[in-house]
Amino acid sequence: MSQERPKILIADDELELLEFLSLRLSREPWDIVTAQYGEQALEALKPGDVDVAVLDLRMPGLDALNILKSVQQLGLDTDIIILTGYATVESAVLAMRRGARDFLRKPFKFEELMTIIRRLLDGRFPASNTLAERLETHVNDHAFDPSLCIDHLCDHFKISPRYVSKLFKDHLGTTFKRCLAEHRVNRAKQLIKTGDDPLYAIADKCGFRNYRQLTATFKKIEGVLPRTYREVCERA
Repeated sequence: MSQERPKILIADDELELLEFLSLRLSREPWDIVTAQYGEQALEALKPGDVDVAVLDLRMPGLDALNILKSVQQLGLDTDIIILTGYATVESAVLAMRRGARDFLRKPFKFEELMTIIRRLLDGRFPASNTLAERLETHVNDHAFDPSLCIDHLCDHFKISPRYVSKLFKDHLGTTFKRCLAEHRVNRAKQLIKTGDDPLYAIADKCGFRNYRQLTATFKKIEGVLPRTYREVCERA
């Protein structure tokens, strides 16, 4: 059963891969849970609130095939993606027959996994809401780029400028320019609080064309100049 935010389970006994996937997926507007063993993965699935599960085919204890069997027996509505090594492709095909929605052979590109997860989530959640959240996440992740503009979003997501503007307005209650400005200013605030870089260097790190643009945008969003904000932080 889906909730307001998609919930993603990642289960793999390779700790390094598990941590990498968890870190990268946590940048999306999703709730991420992890498991290293088959039993842990099944326990995470039992409440029935996981939308997509990414399971390594071979894990200590329960393997993905047995988890799929339990998912069917429990009547859980979770879309399952299988990760498999080259030598176990036949087992991955068997997993598909048992209800898995897709599989990836290791090593795989992260964007390949993202494409599958997004496709599955688009089928479970209103597509426009999901896309609006992805747009905002993309703006946040690339706000440091001074050339970021609506055209970049259009090229990346294959949608029109008019539709981008509509998604920001209808689902995020803002505009692209305002959203971008707020993310840049928030990053500037963090750098001002935690370091002593000169403001012109902070402007460069946050995607502003120059110190003048940082000052004008900061004043518009926060109501004070960045140097005043720094003075307040230093006195706190």
